[in-house]
Amino acid sequence: MDAFRNTVDDCGMRDMGFKGSVFTWRKGTNPETYIRERLDRFLADGEWCSMFPYYEVRHFPIYHSDHAPIMVSASNYYERGTVERVFKFEALWLSNEDCGKVVQEAWMGSACLQAAQRLLNCAESLSAWAAKTFGSVKKKIKQTKEKLREAQGGFPDAAMFEQSRANELKDGDKNTSYFHQEASNRQHINKHDTILEARRGYDPSYSWRSLWGSKSLLLDGLQWRIGHGCNVKVWLDNWLPDNIVPEHGVSYDPDLRVTDLIDYQCSEWKVDVLQQLFSPEICDIIQQLPLSCTLPDDAHFWWLKKNGEYSVKSRYWPSILGVVQCTSAGRNAVSYGKRCGVWEVHPPKLRHFVWQACKGGMVVKKELCRRHIAADSFCDSCGMGDESVTHALFDCINVQQAWQVGDFGDLLKDAKHLSAFSDIFMWLAGKVDKTELHDLMTIAWAIWFCRNKRIHENVSLDLSFTIAGFSKLVLDCCSYAKKHGLEIADVDYDSFKLVSQP
Repeated sequence: MDAFRNTVDDCGMRDMGFKGSVFTWRKGTNPETYIRERLDRFLADGEWCSMFPYYEVRHFPIYHSDHAPIMVSASNYYERGTVERVFKFEALWLSNEDCGKVVQEAWMGSACLQAAQRLLNCAESLSAWAAKTFGSVKKKIKQTKEKLREAQGGFPDAAMFEQSRANELKDGDKNTSYFHQEASNRQHINKHDTILEARRGYDPSYSWRSLWGSKSLLLDGLQWRIGHGCNVKVWLDNWLPDNIVPEHGVSYDPDLRVTDLIDYQCSEWKVDVLQQLFSPEICDIIQQLPLSCTLPDDAHFWWLKKNGEYSVKSRYWPSILGVVQCTSAGRNAVSYGKRCGVWEVHPPKLRHFVWQACKGGMVVKKELCRRHIAADSFCDSCGMGDESVTHALFDCINVQQAWQVGDFGDLLKDAKHLSAFSDIFMWLAGKVDKTELHDLMTIAWAIWFCRNKRIHENVSLDLSFTIAGFSKLVLDCCSYAKKHGLEIADVDYDSFKLVSQP
């Protein structure tokens, strides 16, 4: 090995670096005999690197052979896309009398076309006429400047020469290839990278420090979609569902890639390797991840949204509550809403009221006292207990008479063992049909409206008339929905009754 290194040094060769996996050769199937090394590499001398300063070496996944294919790209320029030239009107054209005629002929010659197409025709005619009449104005200006510089005896060049810090490249040491090699090396190291891979650096600017500081918010929602697995690190990257981080032992390989867990001949996971590295629960999760036989590139997606695309709204609540809490809360809210039937309540205002009551979002004194906003939690209406949501809507003495409609009073007595509004709502949903459930929620909505009027505006409303008004509002909304065929809850509108006091 020492002789090989000496030979490389004598030839002036050096390692060209790489992108991709660190190792290019592997052997063994179990952790005891598994060996990986970087055996294959590209070497080049300084002259070759000077000719191709933008070279790049890539390591590809290991498929059938025990060696990884490697490739060098010796492109001598950065790839740039072609940009269509934009038409610009030159004020110089107005100095020629034919300019107006060209515009008039182009405009009138396409009278049957729309204005946008007629403008394009005018632009094409003007460009062709200007090229024929004036020629290349920029080229003429450049030639004139060169003649002027020659007439002045090259004085600006001499002045710039005196200010140059690299005069020795011309007048002293002729080893220009060395300096070119040093500049190329720095350009090769200081590459433009993505924000996910870039480092903060020493004493960065305020703008870059702000962008780099918010990178953690982006990493929380980014997840890898597995393709060939070469770019995804098993222990360091987020590639398992629900932000699961697999546990590893003390002696583990931090550079282990997902590609080492995939059998590309069968497009399946290596079950024996998974069982050696992960727990049975993690193995089951990994085996459920789909693999493609076409081996596409690994790609990022935003796992906080179903379509995988980032949005400011999808990142707001995770940044406030945390990713795990917000995700679990969102899933519980959706499943809870479907399970208890809140989404089937209509109109939307009534549904919003029921949802707020079920989730504990109502502003009652018990909640205000818990947050140290109110001095006590006693009910202002009866003063006989803590004002919770259930007390304000069902248990307060001033609202007891409102529930004596039909059999609702006896029904609520059977629900005395329940303390949360959500439990009472789910219990009622299992005891009555949808029409009666809408009647019950309408009464609760009217009670809450009267309570707010009394506390916040010092206005006392007749509860019976308020309930009748709210019932008519719900009935009118349901009738309108039935008349216009809107897709809302399957409620028997014809049997929907106006709730009023006896």
